[in-house]
Amino acid sequence: MLKTKARLNVTDAEIDAAIAAGKAEESRGVARAVSTAYRNGVIEIEFQSGARFDVPVKLLGALRGASVTQLRRVTIMGENILHWDDLDVDYYVPDLMQDALVSRVAAPKAKSRGPRRKKSRAA
Repeated sequence: MLKTKARLNVTDAEIDAAIAAGKAEESRGVARAVSTAYRNGVIEIEFQSGARFDVPVKLLGALRGASVTQLRRVTIMGENILHWDDLDVDYYVPDLMQDALVSRVAAPKAKSRGPRRKKSRAA
């Protein structure tokens, strides 16, 4: 059976408009996480502006039970995704902050950019 290829017709004007929209988004001053650290039960997130946001690990459901070594092995993916490769866990920083500020445990959410635990890889 032959598979048809989808074609997307996009004009130069539409591409230029998308680029302009992206630049406008950047100029609005979106906070960007630039570094993280784990200290005394707290994940510290530092932003490009120099501001810092601390989140107790107990509020991050997917990280409960992780070792200190695992918690320290966090990287920033893209602009605002904290990624723990050893744990196969990601948190989208704006969602994480919202959950922490309303004092509810951040847990995986269906169809969201929030925290998620990936399925185990086959051995």
